[in-house]
Amino acid sequence: MRATVPKTLTLVLAIVLILLLAGGGLLWWRVQDNRPARDAQRQAAADLKSLQAQVRASSAEASRKDPMLADLDEQLKALDAGVVEQAAGTQPQATPDLTGLAASYDDSAARLLKLSRSEHVDAQGAASLTSMAVAHWLTARQLTARLVQVGQPGSAESRALAELTGVPAVGPLTEDGTCPAGDRDAKAPAARLAAGWEEAVWSEQVLRARAGITGASERAVERADAAQTGHEAQLTQLRESFGSDCGTLPAPQAGYRVAESEPGAFVTAQSRELAGIGYAMLREQLEADADRDAAWTRFAVRTLAVETALQASADLDIPALPGTAG
Repeated sequence: MRATVPKTLTLVLAIVLILLLAGGGLLWWRVQDNRPARDAQRQAAADLKSLQAQVRASSAEASRKDPMLADLDEQLKALDAGVVEQAAGTQPQATPDLTGLAASYDDSAARLLKLSRSEHVDAQGAASLTSMAVAHWLTARQLTARLVQVGQPGSAESRALAELTGVPAVGPLTEDGTCPAGDRDAKAPAARLAAGWEEAVWSEQVLRARAGITGASERAVERADAAQTGHEAQLTQLRESFGSDCGTLPAPQAGYRVAESEPGAFVTAQSRELAGIGYAMLREQLEADADRDAAWTRFAVRTLAVETALQASADLDIPALPGTAG
């Protein structure tokens, strides 16, 4: 009996300890679940699940639905799995047509972008939410055949992007004298964008000049024209906004890089690379600046959107999280 009591007591105490630990773990989860950062994730997850329901119920063909659903799945994977499991989306009351589905993507983009500017979301989370917002905004344009207009200054979609980001397509940024993060380093995103845009403009000019010799399609030439216009506008705005106290940007120079390949594929790869640099600039701005709505941060968002649009207008594929490869 004396030998049995200690064993029994030990077993009882072990069970009590396990229950206490389990209760503590549950309490910790609830406390964490009430944190504003997790609330932001829950809102994002609910938004994505609502979009999934909209896409499934829509009148879009399966060839359109499947890529959109795959992108939304990928975006949900970027969030905390526990939060995603708890989040609940809303079911549509009717069958959305393409216009209605595009409107849902537009609304989601605005909500996610607002959520990304919350002080409770860290820099990495803000960048991910912003990337999702850009993907949704561009998907809305893709659904309504307006994607090609995004990079063209003066177009309706360029004005819509200016309204979304708060950055016009032309003219210097509103905050005079404010320098982008890391601008004094030649490897900083702003300097890399300047060099990349210079090279892009020259490359696109060469593509156009070679078109008659290489027999490039009319569509390829149009794409090179559109890309050059978009890149020139962004480069001009960057140089106009870069103050004398911000260090130096690479000097304009004649230089290009045109592979002996299909022009459309080259422009796509070039814009994909520039979108990656735009995303890097966004991350750097978010990590360095407590103001989530600063001018250079908004400039980075616009850059990410324009370059992703130029890329997607060729291969008709908007990444679920544009720019994250950079």
